Amino acid sequence: MRYRFYREHKYLTALLFELERRIAKTDFRVNEQLSVIQAQLQTFAELLQSHAEHEEQAIHSLLQHLETPVQKQIEAQHQHHAALFAKLHQQLDAMIAASTQHKCALGYDFYLLYRQFLIEQLQHFQQEETQLMPVLQQHYSDEELKKVDRAVYQQMTSNELLEMLQVLLPYMDANDKTFFLNDIQEAEPEKFIALERALA
Repeated sequence: MRYRFYREHKYLTALLFELERRIAKTDFRVNEQLSVIQAQLQTFAELLQSHAEHEEQAIHSLLQHLETPVQKQIEAQHQHHAALFAKLHQQLDAMIAASTQHKCALGYDFYLLYRQFLIEQLQHFQQEETQLMPVLQQHYSDEELKKVDRAVYQQMTSNELLEMLQVLLPYMDANDKTFFLNDIQEAEPEKFIALERALA
């Protein structure tokens, strides 16, 4: 099996649906519940922004010299998603300030906009994994692709690697778990010893 990126999409997809379920059950008349959504949305926006920046700087930059159309589309989608988050925040602010009689209608519009974002984000993940990843594999060897992740592991402390694994692994199958553990062990054997103790 070829070396591939984007395994963390499983975790991000789970978060997308968890937030969708919370929004679907929210009583939009209650500002305290809206504040919870607001905080979770902000946290998720920051996570996706960090994820997009990593992809563009560490992964997609490998294809810049090829001027691949799909790469440009994906990076444009990153900007579009950031704009959608801003719109969602604006709608939440408007809901909090609105009278009780208008909150439910505004809440339904907010839910529909979030669901649109969820659909677009899933399509974005799909495009990265089914269109961009094959292009990367076509132009780079596994060893060259490994260097991208190894550079990240080198910058992270053992504790940061542990936190990453504790977050990601519950959302992954046995193959993904083995991949991450073997990849870190090969790249950073000393840090991996500390991880083994912590994960035991």
